[in-house]
Amino acid sequence: MEHLEHPSAVGVVEPDDLRRVERRQPQGRPTGFGVHADQGLFDGRMLGDQLSRDVLTMMSAHRAQQRFVGNVHDTQRPAEALSRGVEALVVVVPVHDEASLLDRCLRALAAAVAAVEVPCEVRVVLDACTDGSAVVAARHPFSVLHVDGRAVGHARASGVRDALARLGGASADRVWIANTDADSSVPVNWLRAQLDEAAAGADVVVGTVRPDFDDLSPVHRTLWLETHAPGMPNGHTHGANLGLRASTYRAAGGFAPVGEHEDVQLVDACRRIGASIVAIDAAEVMTSGRFVGRTPGGYAGYLRDQARRLRLGETLLLGQKEAS
Repeated sequence: MEHLEHPSAVGVVEPDDLRRVERRQPQGRPTGFGVHADQGLFDGRMLGDQLSRDVLTMMSAHRAQQRFVGNVHDTQRPAEALSRGVEALVVVVPVHDEASLLDRCLRALAAAVAAVEVPCEVRVVLDACTDGSAVVAARHPFSVLHVDGRAVGHARASGVRDALARLGGASADRVWIANTDADSSVPVNWLRAQLDEAAAGADVVVGTVRPDFDDLSPVHRTLWLETHAPGMPNGHTHGANLGLRASTYRAAGGFAPVGEHEDVQLVDACRRIGASIVAIDAAEVMTSGRFVGRTPGGYAGYLRDQARRLRLGETLLLGQKEAS
């Protein structure tokens, strides 16, 4: 059995199916989030409610077709993988100039940590911050690590390495690494949900995220809700809601020191070594709905592209109506 103080090389085994993902059904999606239309964001009411509904219908139908495209499918876990419980937790939060959102993030994380009885090593990794992020982080009972990698992959890897070193001789197979982002807010059951999946044999848990609806226009919020059905996690990888065993993390090569997509690269590597990957939305993480994030793409890029397509759809439908 691998132990943390003596990392061992693990041979790569190519599985028959590199995209094994098991979906887990939650009890339901949180409701009751407030909404307002930000100035400068597209508001479908400007062109009329019926036009907005037409655009949403068009985009929802397209998204519904996309949801089941690809080779992600359910799989059964091997019986020998069951009862692989976790004895220690590592949680890593990379931070780059997030003073305005970091307090919300760490308050939510503190509640999630308090909800589990497993020993937990949290690392708040301040990466080349020039704002007040360090001051905010100092208000919370978590270890703070300063790095100057200027890359989210470097920050995540640094936090994981530092926390694992602190755990010393713990069995890597029974240490779980949970990851989120500084602009995100985890639910109180976030760690509990990942630990439950780990105990049932999961090596990797990919969780869903949702935008902060206060950052979106009403029509954009409606589109998001209509294209994200509760109980149907899409299996997309988000660094804001990702967990895996330390043994799997090491076997897959860890986070690459890159500026973005380090999360996707790691999960792809986990697939290549045959890890048991589970997709859940039972502990959905709320992340910023901003259109300009800390990386060129990421979730902000996804929301930005979605808003652009909403605007394009409004323009196309308006042109069709004017021509008719």
